[in-house]
Amino acid sequence: MFCSKCGKEMADDAKFCASCGASVSGVQASRVEEPETEEPLLVLRPRFIGWVTVLSVLPIQLFMTVWGAIFFGGFGMFAIKVLGLPLPPWFTFVFFGCIFFFGIPLLVYTAKKRTYAQTEYRFFRNRLEYAEGFWTAEKKTIKYDKIRK
Repeated sequence: MFCSKCGKEMADDAKFCASCGASVSGVQASRVEEPETEEPLLVLRPRFIGWVTVLSVLPIQLFMTVWGAIFFGGFGMFAIKVLGLPLPPWFTFVFFGCIFFFGIPLLVYTAKKRTYAQTEYRFFRNRLEYAEGFWTAEKKTIKYDKIRK
């Protein structure tokens, strides 16, 4: 409900306006509904830049490549010896290192691209609506009058 004297929003059960002090019974209060067909003033979609994503994951990629090659390569070398496979001992280290080196950026690239594809910001006169998500876009609303310093 909104005060018809000053236009400020009031609680539905208020007897007086908290802003100007006008009586609800003395001043006609009106309920203003937001039109659902209101067009946004501006619609923004973030731009996905793949090489920035790949470069931002580079330190983690290098660390995980070394760690994965040593950790999983050690277990793999043990499995080669137990199973008696005719592979050189360095094979598992290189194999798992390559998996981590190429797999981590591929996963991050795919996840970020999918998230960016579903992200949208819609600016209205009195609110911001945005949708973000990976599997599904979750829609959220921020009313401008609720933002405080």
